[in-house]
Amino acid sequence: MKMDLNAIIEKMETGDQDAALTALQAYNKEKSQCFTFNSEEQEDRERLGELVLGFLERDLQPSCQLACLETIRILSRDKFSLAPFVTQPAILTLSRHAGIAPGDGATPEIPDLDVTVEALKCLCNIVFNSAAAQEAGAQLGLMGGLAERLKQCHERQWSHEVRFFDLRLTFLLTALRLDVRTQLAQELRGVSLLANALDATLGLRWLNTYEVVRADAQEEGEPLAPLGRQETERAMEILKILFNVTFDTNRRKVDEEEAATYRHLGAILRHCLMSSAEGEDRTEEFHSHTVNLLGNLPLPCLDVLLIPKGNKLKETLLPSLNLLTESARIHRETRKFLRTKYTGYGNAAGLLAARGLMRGGRDPGLYSEDEDSDTEEYREAKPHINPVTGRVEDEQPNPMEGMTEEQKEYEAMKLVNMFDKLSRDHVIQPMKLGADGKMTSLEPGDFEALVQQGQRGQREQNSDDEQEIE
Repeated sequence: MKMDLNAIIEKMETGDQDAALTALQAYNKEKSQCFTFNSEEQEDRERLGELVLGFLERDLQPSCQLACLETIRILSRDKFSLAPFVTQPAILTLSRHAGIAPGDGATPEIPDLDVTVEALKCLCNIVFNSAAAQEAGAQLGLMGGLAERLKQCHERQWSHEVRFFDLRLTFLLTALRLDVRTQLAQELRGVSLLANALDATLGLRWLNTYEVVRADAQEEGEPLAPLGRQETERAMEILKILFNVTFDTNRRKVDEEEAATYRHLGAILRHCLMSSAEGEDRTEEFHSHTVNLLGNLPLPCLDVLLIPKGNKLKETLLPSLNLLTESARIHRETRKFLRTKYTGYGNAAGLLAARGLMRGGRDPGLYSEDEDSDTEEYREAKPHINPVTGRVEDEQPNPMEGMTEEQKEYEAMKLVNMFDKLSRDHVIQPMKLGADGKMTSLEPGDFEALVQQGQRGQREQNSDDEQEIE
């Protein structure tokens, strides 16, 4: 059954609470998903808005309060029918029902949270759609009331919806009003206030001054469960508000107290980057808001992102290798500097041998020229580079210089015997390069053949030297 606006207005004008409740509940049910409105009924909607606001000034039963606020929420979707709602008295009435009116005093022990949430939703719609409402909210000092409730971030009496719409209204006011943004940042110490709210939302536990973990974290190193949907929603609203209030921070100097606050916040943001939400898209959005905020913080305060670790190989090497791997995957210039000729093949000898790449040459196919990746520095230093280490090393004196032939043979045999002993004791496994370019085991008898081959080569060289002298 379609409700006629004039009939609803007539019932509201009687002032009877029960009749008004029945009419408003029917209207709210019919229009719950309505977001476009007939311009011909604009005056009637404004009249209904005035009557509903008048009802909210009275002492109503909670169900009637809720119905009135639901009606205002629906009517406030139409930006052309906002006239009754953008005045200071109207904003003050709604803020009282939301529990954020200035000078309200202590919060009731058991506030009606449904009424509070509906009033906050109304304020969000009206502030978003009306500059006059934004100004009225700023003049009434709504930000002060919101800040008082933000201080209660650790109290359990407030539901997720109340906290979320508190944050949404704060975001709208700070995004749309420079004076409110300044008030929150300076007068209300907004950065510290919001950092504490973010801490409570994420459920953090501080290990030291600038290192945090989730309070429900098990052993160190174990992956954390994704943040819940509600916690993620509230955390992102806080990050957006912090972005608003810190927008000009990196353009001015900060004192020591501010720097400490920003470092405290930076430690929490580091944890945000290390956390995940439910789903990849949600995680990406969460991280995006975090990175946007980090860009506002003073550069000297970002040192907390780098937490010093011990000297364990895993802790020091893996982050560098991960960074290098990701960089090499997407950046051609980085890949160029990772070629074997720049790093040396000493530590890669086993890998190269296993793949039959130690014999030299290359298999048939198309290859880029080796010189294509040469840098100017490499071309200059190439004659002095040790291919095993990939470094330029100082020339070392020849250890065999000044030895007689007998001494050289003695040292060679001594070396062979040492290798033979290590091989027989299975300390090492000597290998030789096969015809296919792969490594095969070197048998003990092969040592003698190597020595004889070396001696034969030495005698031939000596014979050639004698012929040259003659």
